[in-house]
Amino acid sequence: MNAVSRISTTRVITCPFSVAEEYAEDFFTAAVRDVAFSIPFQKLVPSLGARLPGTVRLDFRKQFEVIHSGRRRNALSIVWSGESMMFADFEGTLELWVASTRTTEATLEGRYRPRYGVVGRIFDHVLGYRVLATMLETLMNRLADTLERREAQWYRATQIDHNSYGDRT
Repeated sequence: MNAVSRISTTRVITCPFSVAEEYAEDFFTAAVRDVAFSIPFQKLVPSLGARLPGTVRLDFRKQFEVIHSGRRRNALSIVWSGESMMFADFEGTLELWVASTRTTEATLEGRYRPRYGVVGRIFDHVLGYRVLATMLETLMNRLADTLERREAQWYRATQIDHNSYGDRT
């Protein structure tokens, strides 16, 4: 039986926590269709600019509470299923919490089990872990970009001065 590996990535997103959860749910609702990843081989091995394309089937469960370091935090359950050896199945959570009045800290962490027995473990040790780390980073960057873009659009639409943070109601 293959061992379970753990992986995580964290990012501070310029979006207030009060709306970050709603925006994140909207992002994952839209992303439930096949999620395409195009990973530059340079992140994995020296190359001539080639890319590793692929898709995964993504699913998520809406908010639930987790206890982390003695504090309650909201989280989304994130699951994806890869369609090749290059993209392992992943189960994890996206935890969001207040970083400041204008920012939210997001951590996407979880576990995966390399497929195909010994061959899968060797692949994971040589390359698979870096593929999954890049996929997590890519997903987190897409999430952050979406949340930050949506918050910027809200600011423009309501014409709020960034220096005087206004009430969102």
